[in-house]
Amino acid sequence: MPYTSRTHLILALACATIATSVSAQRLGREIVPANSDVQVRQVSANSNLFTPMFASTTRDHRWEGFAIGALVLGAGGAIAGSQLCHLSDSADQHCVRTAIGLGLLGALAGGIIGGLIGGSIPKVPSDSTH
Repeated sequence: MPYTSRTHLILALACATIATSVSAQRLGREIVPANSDVQVRQVSANSNLFTPMFASTTRDHRWEGFAIGALVLGAGGAIAGSQLCHLSDSADQHCVRTAIGLGLLGALAGGIIGGLIGGSIPKVPSDSTH
């Protein structure tokens, strides 16, 4: 089985994504003294690892940034992949596979970067008095 490490990585990422918090593993209010400086954060039973990331109350441009970054770096990665493939000395060139691979890698990186940048820019409420 040559794909054991890949399988373990996919399984670990899936578990981290869908895992919910276990209420027995956090401090209850009755354990923490009243005059203590310890902050106890109450988490609902339906939350997972990514809930705080997507539960923002302020509106921002994270999805727009994700889309723009994925499109720009995805197209750039595909173009770079096709150009770099033609520079190869091998007689068996599979430029489509290289272009698609680098395009997807660029789209992933661009989406993450664009989402982070867009998430830091708050949306201005639209004025409906026009």
